[in-house]
Amino acid sequence: MIKNKNVIFKFLLTLVFISIFTLNGKVDAVSQILGDVNLDGEIDISDALLVSRYAEGLTKLSKQALKNADVNLDGKVNKTDAKLISKKDAGYDIQFPYVLRYGDVNLDGKVDISDAHLLLQALRKKTNLSSQAKRNADVYKDGKIDMADTIMISRFDAGLLKKLPYSPQLGDVNFDGTIDVADALLISRYVKFGGYYQGKQILNLAQQHNADFNQDGEINMTDANLIAKSDAGLETQNSSNLSGDVNMDGKVNIADALMIARYLKQVTDLSLQAQQNADVDKNGVINNADVNLISKYDAKLIKTLPSKPILYGDLNSDGKVTIADALKLARFKNGLVELTEAQKHIADVNCDGKLDDDDISLISKYETKLIDVLPVNQ
Repeated sequence: MIKNKNVIFKFLLTLVFISIFTLNGKVDAVSQILGDVNLDGEIDISDALLVSRYAEGLTKLSKQALKNADVNLDGKVNKTDAKLISKKDAGYDIQFPYVLRYGDVNLDGKVDISDAHLLLQALRKKTNLSSQAKRNADVYKDGKIDMADTIMISRFDAGLLKKLPYSPQLGDVNFDGTIDVADALLISRYVKFGGYYQGKQILNLAQQHNADFNQDGEINMTDANLIAKSDAGLETQNSSNLSGDVNMDGKVNIADALMIARYLKQVTDLSLQAQQNADVDKNGVINNADVNLISKYDAKLIKTLPSKPILYGDLNSDGKVTIADALKLARFKNGLVELTEAQKHIADVNCDGKLDDDDISLISKYETKLIDVLPVNQ
């Protein structure tokens, strides 16, 4: 009781101090300690109460007091700052400035199961979270807070996840931060039971994304075997840097062309290595030209894929695109000359799968500087 009276007395003195001196601009800001809002050289509950009153519009703060009050350095002084100061006064392990601490939803300076419980309550609309708590709660770093974040925090508290935030990675199906045989077994179970066991979904959407290890749009035993090999230290399909091998299965066929087509339609994503493999013409762009090349290769219309960047429009292979190339294409169109499959691909500068007047016109415009880039290179 005596302690509470002392706190109240100190708080009232603080209000008098602020009202008499701060509003008149006569305070010399002797304290620059974050959290010391009343500038008395200490951080305690009276500072939290003062911030709370400021947030409610019941009092004003000096310039230095405002600086000290913004303990999380978010550019705002609000109830979150008051809560952080009060928790520090209560003995929680909180250091100022309080920076983003993933998983610390209740702002007590540590991450444990209580944070997961609080987030779950917020998701069920039974409580509200401060802006700082929401930022801390997004441990999955996907710009939203949902059950995935709750699961991550719970797994971290149980020692099943090594660190937060969690960065999604292909192969880490059980979200433990590592890719090992446990992930392979989980995929095997998913495949064996068709995705459901006793009416419950075995893998959620985020887990399904990680389970498609070779990024071919399917989850099957190939993914499980790849992960198992990776865990055993054996070379896997995902290490393939073979040009045209987009699904990284060690070979180039129509499946790779279809995967690029899906990527272009934004139906699927490609890993960085898959994107490098997909640019088979090596012009720095992934488009239908790459699809056409792989399709022709699979159909044995061309024997090899390019080993160096293709110079589109250069039909006569002289290292430049000129009117002579446009004339050669015109002669081909009129049945006067033949073109190899490789030349036909090079001539299709608008990447529409056919050779016509449009290609002739584009090559001519490019040679005369009427256009800077051929469509196939955009």
